[in-house]
Amino acid sequence: MLQKLSIEEASKYFEAKNVSDASYFTFKPSKKDPEWEDVVYYTSRKKYSHTERNDEYDSWVYVLSNPTQPGILKIGYTRNTPEERARQLSTSTGVALPYEVEFAYNCWNGIDLEKDVHERLHEYRISNQREFFQIDIDEARDIIEEIGKSYV
Repeated sequence: MLQKLSIEEASKYFEAKNVSDASYFTFKPSKKDPEWEDVVYYTSRKKYSHTERNDEYDSWVYVLSNPTQPGILKIGYTRNTPEERARQLSTSTGVALPYEVEFAYNCWNGIDLEKDVHERLHEYRISNQREFFQIDIDEARDIIEEIGKSYV
């Protein structure tokens, strides 16, 4: 069952892309007609939830490339260093050349940041089951930094 929040409380949560992902809702004045209200849905994930924590950033969202896959980037998260994650992935027997770290974003709660980035990059995703995207590194970095502001 969805829980109603005040507008102030709702500002602490991420908007839900789909009603099925929502945990909360609020009413806001309609932009189309001031006599009406719009229902806005929110996920259970809090913005800036790191402010309630005292520990250091605990994870990374990384962008890796591989020379054998030009134009394709692997975007994921790790609690280790991005370089260590690249080494782990590079040891697989199916990888001809090692992965290279193109960009890394240190944050709190990398798993949720990764979800938000993957959702935003859905049109560039090669397969829904994999973390590979056909996107320019600069565009990927800009999107991660933009979304990541809520995770630092």
